[in-house]
Amino acid sequence: MTRNLLEIEETFQKHLHTLRNMKGGILDVKNTFWHEDFNRFRSGVKDLEVMTQNLITSAFETVRDVERGVEIQDIFHHLSTRECLSNAHFMPHIGTGEESFQAYQLLVQAMDEIERKTFQEWTQTLDKDSLKRLDTPLLILSTEKSGMLDINFDKDLLKLFVEIHYWERLLFEIPHYVVEVYDRKEDLRNLRENLLLVARDYNRIIAMLSPEERALFKERIRYLDRKIQPGLKKLHWSLKGASAAFISECRLHASKVQTIVNEYKAATLAIARSAQQISEALLVRITSKRVYNDLEFEEDQKEHRAWVQQKLMDIHEEVTSIMRQTYEVFKHDSAEVQQYWMAYTIKMNRMMEEAFRLNVKWSLLELSKAINGDGKTTPNPLFRVKVILQDNYPAPSAQVEFSPTLAQLANMVNDISSHLITSISVFRHLPEILTKRRLLRDPISVLVERDEDIKKIQALISGGMQANAMHPQAYLKTWDVYHEIWEVNKDSFINRYRHLNPLVSSFDADTARYMEVANNVQKEETVLSIQFVLLDCSHLKFSVVQHCNEWQNKLTLNEMASTRLQELYTYLQENAEKVSRPPQTLEELGQSLQLLDTLQHELPKLEGQIPPIHEQFAILEKYEVAVDEGVLQTLGVLNSEWLSFQQCIQESDVMLKKHKEKFKTGLIHSADDFKKKAQVLLQDFGAKGPFTSAVNCETALEQIAAMRQLLAAMKDEESTLRSNLGIFKIEQPASKDLQKLEKELDYLQQVWEITKEWEDHWNEWKTGSFKTLQTEVMETTAYGLFRKLNKLSRELKDRDWEIIETSKVKVEQFKRTMPLISDLRNPALRERHWDQVKDLVLRTFDQDAEDFRLENIVELGLDQHVEKISEISASASKELSIELVESALQAIAKTWDVVLLDIVPYKDKGHHRLRGTDEVFQALEDNQVSLSTMKASRFVKPFEKEVDRWERCLSLILENIFLGEDIRKQLPRESASFDQINASWKTIMDRLNKDNNALRGTHYPGLLDKLVEMNGALEEIQKSLDMYLETKRHIFPRFYFLSNDDLLEILGQSRNPEAVQPHLKKCFDNIKSLKIQKVGMSNKSEAVGMYSLDGEYVEFVHSVLLEGPVEEWLCDVERAMRWTLKELLRNCRLALKKMLTKRDKWVKEWAGQMVITASQIQWTTDVTKCLANCKERGDKKFLKVMKKKQVSLLNKYSEAIRGNLTKIMRLKIVALVTVEIHARDVIEKLYKTSLMDVTSFEWLSQLRLYWDKDLDDCVIRQTNTQFPYGYEYLGNSGRLVITPLTDRCYITLTTALHLHRGGSPKGPAGTGKTETVKDLGKALGMYVIVVNCSEGLDYKSMGRMYSGLAQTGAWGCFDEFNRINIEVLSVVAQQILSILSALAANMASFIFEGHKIKLVWSCGIFITMNPGYAGRTELPDNLKSMFRPISMVVPDSTLIAEIILFGEGFSNCKLLAKKVYTLYSLAVQQLSKQDHYDFGLRALTSLLRYAGKKRRVHPDITDEEILLMAMKDMNIAKLASVDVPLFNGIIQDLFPGIESPVIDYGKLKEAIEQELKGMGLQVTPFTITKVIQLYETKNSRHSTMIVGNTGSGKTVTWRTLQATMSALCRSGDTAYNLVRDFPLNPKAVSLGELYGEYDLSTNEWTDGILSSVMRTACADEKPDEKWILFDGPVDTLWIESMNSVMDDNKVLTLINGERISMPEQASPPGAALTTWAGARKAAGRPD
Repeated sequence: MTRNLLEIEETFQKHLHTLRNMKGGILDVKNTFWHEDFNRFRSGVKDLEVMTQNLITSAFETVRDVERGVEIQDIFHHLSTRECLSNAHFMPHIGTGEESFQAYQLLVQAMDEIERKTFQEWTQTLDKDSLKRLDTPLLILSTEKSGMLDINFDKDLLKLFVEIHYWERLLFEIPHYVVEVYDRKEDLRNLRENLLLVARDYNRIIAMLSPEERALFKERIRYLDRKIQPGLKKLHWSLKGASAAFISECRLHASKVQTIVNEYKAATLAIARSAQQISEALLVRITSKRVYNDLEFEEDQKEHRAWVQQKLMDIHEEVTSIMRQTYEVFKHDSAEVQQYWMAYTIKMNRMMEEAFRLNVKWSLLELSKAINGDGKTTPNPLFRVKVILQDNYPAPSAQVEFSPTLAQLANMVNDISSHLITSISVFRHLPEILTKRRLLRDPISVLVERDEDIKKIQALISGGMQANAMHPQAYLKTWDVYHEIWEVNKDSFINRYRHLNPLVSSFDADTARYMEVANNVQKEETVLSIQFVLLDCSHLKFSVVQHCNEWQNKLTLNEMASTRLQELYTYLQENAEKVSRPPQTLEELGQSLQLLDTLQHELPKLEGQIPPIHEQFAILEKYEVAVDEGVLQTLGVLNSEWLSFQQCIQESDVMLKKHKEKFKTGLIHSADDFKKKAQVLLQDFGAKGPFTSAVNCETALEQIAAMRQLLAAMKDEESTLRSNLGIFKIEQPASKDLQKLEKELDYLQQVWEITKEWEDHWNEWKTGSFKTLQTEVMETTAYGLFRKLNKLSRELKDRDWEIIETSKVKVEQFKRTMPLISDLRNPALRERHWDQVKDLVLRTFDQDAEDFRLENIVELGLDQHVEKISEISASASKELSIELVESALQAIAKTWDVVLLDIVPYKDKGHHRLRGTDEVFQALEDNQVSLSTMKASRFVKPFEKEVDRWERCLSLILENIFLGEDIRKQLPRESASFDQINASWKTIMDRLNKDNNALRGTHYPGLLDKLVEMNGALEEIQKSLDMYLETKRHIFPRFYFLSNDDLLEILGQSRNPEAVQPHLKKCFDNIKSLKIQKVGMSNKSEAVGMYSLDGEYVEFVHSVLLEGPVEEWLCDVERAMRWTLKELLRNCRLALKKMLTKRDKWVKEWAGQMVITASQIQWTTDVTKCLANCKERGDKKFLKVMKKKQVSLLNKYSEAIRGNLTKIMRLKIVALVTVEIHARDVIEKLYKTSLMDVTSFEWLSQLRLYWDKDLDDCVIRQTNTQFPYGYEYLGNSGRLVITPLTDRCYITLTTALHLHRGGSPKGPAGTGKTETVKDLGKALGMYVIVVNCSEGLDYKSMGRMYSGLAQTGAWGCFDEFNRINIEVLSVVAQQILSILSALAANMASFIFEGHKIKLVWSCGIFITMNPGYAGRTELPDNLKSMFRPISMVVPDSTLIAEIILFGEGFSNCKLLAKKVYTLYSLAVQQLSKQDHYDFGLRALTSLLRYAGKKRRVHPDITDEEILLMAMKDMNIAKLASVDVPLFNGIIQDLFPGIESPVIDYGKLKEAIEQELKGMGLQVTPFTITKVIQLYETKNSRHSTMIVGNTGSGKTVTWRTLQATMSALCRSGDTAYNLVRDFPLNPKAVSLGELYGEYDLSTNEWTDGILSSVMRTACADEKPDEKWILFDGPVDTLWIESMNSVMDDNKVLTLINGERISMPEQASPPGAALTTWAGARKAAGRPD
């Protein structure tokens, strides 16, 4: 069919073509060709019509379905209009054709009807006045696209035009009122299209510009807007012809603006391209195949940088030029546009900055890739480094080194980054260039240099250089095998080698060895590629081979053999000549004989040297080594010389024997002569020696010296004689005469020296002025000399030496005169006494004159009146004592004339008060002691009355009257009494203020009686006050746990709830404060929630109005706390049921206490169901499934712990994990023992929490006991690891409570007694109060505590209960019995200590003891019977360690826990026993907590390394030096192959060194280490002990750390705080003075030093650290009361009931740090 159609078309075209090509004009009448041709054309067309008709008919005959028929009909439908083709067969004739046609006719009629109806409806909807729709502006601002234009043509009109078009086609007559509008359709279309062009031009400009750019083009757009404005307002569609000018003008101006915008955009694009060019023009050039020699790389890079820098400068200049050109458009615009232009300039500038940054970054990346590789392949060699043998003078030997060195390479590469920065430092900011003004922004180079990415790449390059440096250095070690070749000094080695006399064969072997070494060196690799370094070893190999050659040359025998030959030959010749020379003297004879003896002994040795020499020269001959001719001649005569030498020895022996006999005879005669000379000398000394006093001292000593010279000459002669006789083996004994003479001379010299010393002293004393004599010195000297003379006299009694006795008598005579001299030199002697002395001797003299000397005393005859003068001197001394009493009395009088009372105004009320009497009492006590001393003196008689008067005056002691706060409303009678006392006191004070002399003021008539009366009245007021406080405590029983002072402070601040806040933590377990807000516009306050010590906030279900008495609204707070927690628990439990699979999310939404409790309730429920299923189906697999769920849950928590959590969240999850791990262990135990019954004891023995639907409350069950939950707010205070021992303790304690008894855990320190009681309390939601018992506790304090427990229903845990005195314990037993009996009887109230009090059934009393500890009281039997005992000895440390590690986020906890436990076990067994060592549970848990903290600080370090570091930090500091190697050895065995990471204390260390220098101390590594160890220890514990001997630097250590931390804080380092210290010596005060005590007579409380200091430190909420320092020895007397402060309770319990809590000490700034410094002397360790 297609072919036929194409043929028909082709034929038609031919006919048409023929007609077209006809020649001649168509309009020429005469021309007939046209008619002929046209007729032929028509005939041809008719033929084609017939052909088409047949084709259509045949096409329809092939149709088989309607679809095909419709398709063909559609194709030929347009031909049906040709009349000639109307008979074509357009539709196949079928049987139903007529029916279909009729149906069609009906359809057509129906459609016509619908058309008419629709037309009528349409005409009715038409607007009669359609022309009005043209009365709108031509344009409108677009509602969809801000700032753009739309055509404002009515869309209804467009729709109307379309409708009319189609109605006209349907031949309907259009209503006349719309025809007018329709007639304008074409004009409106033209107008619409033109306006579309205007809108398009405008919108294109707006679209091209960003909001900032529109602001830049603001004036041009505003101008364009003015041109378009008529189209928006004035010009309407109804106007004809007015719009053409508007459109052309708008388009013209839009075209201009468009051109400017296009140029601007092109400029921006050009700048962007320039920026890209800048970023891609790298400043580093790395050629992959090139290897740089020496420092070529640096030069190459320098050239490249210069070239690239020039290129960058050209690009930057081009950018600047573009910016200037662009600015030409805007430079005349307004100031606002200028601001936007500046913003655009800054934007382009930032683009430039980024381009330079990327350039440097990519350049460094290129360098990094060359250094480190691309991560897939190793880097290509970049540097050629020569390995050379460098002679580093003055080093003793050469070293193998790199050239260039690796350090030079590293510096060169690392310097590139600074060179890059320097290269871009020439580029200035665009605003600076364009505006020529300084921009307040760092230069581009500085910004690039600070970029973090660039710093990281620099670090990567530096790290790559460092890492790679290890490999070449390691390669260098492969050359160590040859190091001896160049290191050993060849000459010195050869010298030593010769002295060893090596065998000839060894020379041969050594020469061969060096040849082998040279060959091996040649085989080593010459070029070696290590990462980016190409090592060239050719120079090194050459040097080593050269050294080998030198060794070979040095090792030849020539020189050595020649030297040995010459030495031997010379030796033989010289000694032969010496020994054959005849001796001329005895000395020469001796030397010759000695030489002969030596040579005879050396003959075999010398003979042995000859054969080796011959062998050596034979080897030289063998190796053909040239030898000097002279050496060879010497070698030839060596044997003959040796024979001559032997002959010479024999001949010399004969010759010396002859000479020996000749000298011997002469010597014996000389010896006899010497003996005679010695005898003569001794006799001469005995006859002529200076033995009498007739000779003066100087002459005697000169004679002795001369004799000593003679003696010395004789001794020299004797020595020579004896030496000569020794040659002939003759023994000559030492001369006894000479020895005796020497001894006599020694004795005689001593005597004369003593005599001379005495005469010198005597001459000095007798000529010196008497008044300057020092009698004590004189007496000491005289007695000393006399003792020496007396001793010599005894030793020399057989000698008749007169000088000894003469000197002795002189000194003895002086000794007898000495008392007289002492009496006369008595300072108490006055003129009257000297007159008495003058009367005795009947002569006058001036004792004070300069010329009155000692010799005058003898001349005056004073030595004849010794006794009388002694009496006068004694009397003078007594009189002087009495004068001293008189002066002391005068001093006392003067003191009290000036002592004033310290009177000051009181609160500006017009009266006065006594501020302080310390100074008055100090003076009073001092003077009373002085008076007592005077009265005891026997010389007081003349002043006795005066002393008594002063003693009476000073006997009145001023009393410090107590003035309390006025509580008028509650105590009206007492208030009136107090007012009266106050008025009297004001009167007294005003009087004292007028005359504030202490003595006169206190002796006012009637003052003492008045004060006594006032004191009695005040005691009555005090009793009333105590009763008043007791009533308040009955209302709010938690006040029993506060001291009277605290309670008075609270009651006095009743109207100010904010002032009560600091005391809340003393009344509740973990409420630190309340969230208080005002009620509406009133002044009333309400509490809407509570904060825990750890910062958790819980909102009350109902707010509490804080109005009225404080005790009442505190009761409301307590009720609100319990009610809120109950509601929270109910909701939390329901939320958990819905979110069982999303527990991690659930945990975040609820308070920690509720999370743990709800989780335990859910666990109990799940296990109960599981056990029921197991029993029902007889299969324990349900337990296994449950265990898997539990493990999965724990893994989720563990992941959370490892993450970055807030402090509260971490505390919450760690506590939850601790409980959940125990839950997992219980399930595992049930599974292993195949228990499938809820009634089995293994299950019943667990602490199980249920939600009782009948009670609508939480209950806790264990065995047969049941307790309701207490709902005491606990915050996130952590939970105890539950071990089998803990479980047993729980069962005992809960059973004790059930049986109305107390619990008594007993065991050594650190076994968890107190903590277990506290944790059971937490599990039951109870308030547990820990009291540290001490000897000072009395029954009243204990009674008040028990009364509080009974009325609040809280638990009391009394630590170290057996420290209380036995007398107190007997009363305490009755107090406890009355409470327990009342509980057993289910009483709601009972009589306690004479008062009826209410009883809350939940109260519990627990005591902990360490029975084996020294100094403990044995409990009375009646007390024992009230408590169920639990033995707590060995805690399961491994399990505890495992669970703590899991809670701290460690993995592989079981293995790590085992290692920690093993370490501490081995430490106990193997380390020395020191008093301060502790490797128990407390130390272990501290270690693990510290490890957890370190793990969070250093998350990138492995668990093993963290634990290793913690072990060292926590233990090394306390170890004795002998134990450190042992401890390190244990650690290495436990952690093989793991190195402890080194922590950089750079800043801290520098500060420590600075502080030490500032203190004037030496900076030693030991001191720095100790300070850092103290810092680490302080961070891990809240109490620290510094142990060491006196002077070992304990105080220096803590003072240095204090100064360092304070200095760092002041310098702005936020990691450190200021440190305030409170040092005290606990051994300098009594226990009462340290901790506070009651006065037993008045029952008045006196605060202690420590309690006062600690209260101050703990109340201070500044971030400063407070250190309380006990500087002194540690013993059990004072330290035991600190137990509860040092353990996890962190509470100081005073015996007056006050409890001072330390702030939370996680790693707190602001915590009170308790430090002990002192040598530990007491054995045993407090709990």
